[in-house]
Amino acid sequence: MHSSKRSSRAEFWQQVLQQFAESKLSVAEFCSQKGLSVQSFYQWKRKLLPVKSSSLNAVVPVHIIPSSPASSPLSIQIMTPSGFTIRVDSSMPSSQLTQLVAAIEAASRGESC
Repeated sequence: MHSSKRSSRAEFWQQVLQQFAESKLSVAEFCSQKGLSVQSFYQWKRKLLPVKSSSLNAVVPVHIIPSSPASSPLSIQIMTPSGFTIRVDSSMPSSQLTQLVAAIEAASRGESC
């Protein structure tokens, strides 16, 4: 097929596809009204309107936002042998944490702090 004939066919089908998009008809209805083959319609549609990449295959920028500011200390949880659970942040000095655990253990035994 000569390139000018192919070009004019491509132009024809480009116009057909534009008319179809504006028609709001089904492919079968549109092709029937225009006297076109449904198979030819889909072949030209595939040639002239290549499928765009699926959004599932697209690269999308992602920004990870921490749930708490980076300067915030991490939360830690301590479960004592007597069944108490203590939640504190990791910035608490270990000496204070030791005193807290000792006080809770003493209280659980009925001792005063």
